[in-house]
Amino acid sequence: MGNATGLRWQTITGGIADSIFKSQISRANGKLVDFQMELGALSGQSLQTPAIRYCLEMPEPKHILFLCSANRMRSPTAETVFQDWPGIEVASAGLNIGAEVELTPELVEWADVIFVMEKTHRNRLTKKFRSQLKDQRIICLHIPDEFAVMDPELIEILRRRVTPHLPPPWPREAKPSE
Repeated sequence: MGNATGLRWQTITGGIADSIFKSQISRANGKLVDFQMELGALSGQSLQTPAIRYCLEMPEPKHILFLCSANRMRSPTAETVFQDWPGIEVASAGLNIGAEVELTPELVEWADVIFVMEKTHRNRLTKKFRSQLKDQRIICLHIPDEFAVMDPELIEILRRRVTPHLPPPWPREAKPSE
């Protein structure tokens, strides 16, 4: 848990660099600090290839918490799958006594978004940690306790159900499709 607000430089090259630039700026949730537009010089490509280099000041990362019962299968898998997602910091915990990582009031307060695997987890969370729950968004993923850790089917379900609630996977090197 440690990313901070910072400047992020990005370079886009190719014939549609301008449209990619506009699209990425609108999706990035950052403040445009500086940009340069040249032919080839920024990207090391031929002088006929357009290139845009820009800098964004990115907001604080969102804190994402994944919860299940024992923190042995589903929530650690989710934490692993999304640990490198740009713009977020992730953690996982379990609601049961004796969970690998037991949920604490501090973790609840740290989280901006809490993903629970089942409705019962939401009920237990709101009952036990009512005073720590402020503006956190709680999202139930409806994933039953029938998967092993890092099960490929579980990973696919997590990607399908969690990704729409995350910031776009940005910044990444954007390249036009050829």
